[in-house]
Amino acid sequence: MKKKYNQGSAMVYVLAVMAVIVVLCLSLLLLSYSLFASSLNYEDQEQCQILATSLSNELQDELENGGRSWRIPYDGEWVDKGQKIYSFDEKNNKVEDTEATGLVTFITQNIWTEGWPYYSEDEDDKKHNKKNATRQLQFDSGKIENEKFRQMAAGLTIEMYWYNDAGDYDSGEAKKKNYTALIITVNCDNGKNSSTITRAYELNYNESLSKPDQGYEIWSWSLTDTGEEVGGQ
Repeated sequence: MKKKYNQGSAMVYVLAVMAVIVVLCLSLLLLSYSLFASSLNYEDQEQCQILATSLSNELQDELENGGRSWRIPYDGEWVDKGQKIYSFDEKNNKVEDTEATGLVTFITQNIWTEGWPYYSEDEDDKKHNKKNATRQLQFDSGKIENEKFRQMAAGLTIEMYWYNDAGDYDSGEAKKKNYTALIITVNCDNGKNSSTITRAYELNYNESLSKPDQGYEIWSWSLTDTGEEVGGQ
């Protein structure tokens, strides 16, 4: 009788030990999965930051045009949207064959127009508040072959607004275009992962080379502030 009792106790003990082992194994499995998921999430976050940085760098290259300027067709009052914008070599006073990208064309044709109001910190001026002054562009990810990057790039957006430190918005005085600041923010939003990069540029109007009365102006853009880079999960 005592022997059978001991056998029953031993069985309970073995089951208890096995239960503890199972719990420990499950805990280790959950810990491993958690670490694995975290590593994947970290990788996604890093890729999101890379995408935002790469796009922001590309936009900077397009605007700055390798240190060269842009020859802007001008109809006497506004930028002539019916003509193309080409790169301009100020040193040799020569128009080059390089045509402006879609982004540069969009900015040039719309900035300093009534269709794209400047930003003002005056909260009472609803027309020029941040919402009305901001223009948003969606990145076209359709040409990216890698499916994962294509899905992540689908969350890329470009936001931009402009203002003028001189505070004089008379478009008739072209030289006032100097001191114009353009703020461009690139956002990468992919589920729990996000990355934001903001950079500021200044418009430089070359008054000596610009000939508004002859139908063109010479503009260039330069980076003035790398801004803030924000990323999170």
